[in-house]
Amino acid sequence: MLISSLGKTVTTIAFLQLRMNSIKQDKVEQFIDSTKLTAIPTTLVICPATLMSHWENEINKYSRMRCFIYHGSSRKKDIPTGGAIRAFGQYCVVLTSYELVRAEHTSDETKVNSFCA
Repeated sequence: MLISSLGKTVTTIAFLQLRMNSIKQDKVEQFIDSTKLTAIPTTLVICPATLMSHWENEINKYSRMRCFIYHGSSRKKDIPTGGAIRAFGQYCVVLTSYELVRAEHTSDETKVNSFCA
C-alpha cells in the first residue's frame, strides 16, 4: 500500500523530465551526425479523476513538459484533425482517468463482440 504525501508524483515527474532530456540530447546528437531522428515518446498517466488537476499543476510547476488532459465530455472535440495518436505525440504527458479508460475499453470490447457475432 502506498501512503500519500511522500512525493511520488514529483518523483515521477522528475524521472519523466530526465527521460525527456536524455531523449532530446540523443536527437541533437543524431541531427549532428545526420542520422534519422526519432520521435519523443508520450507518457500516458492514468490516475483518479480527482487527481488529474493535481498532476497537471505539478507537471507545470516542476518541469517544462507539455501536458494534455484527455478527460470530460469534450475530450474527443479537443483532439485536432489527424487523430489522437498525432495529437498526443505533441505532448510529453497525457493525463486520463481510470474511469475513462474503463469506459472506453468496455465500449471497444462491445464493438468487437457485436462485430464478431
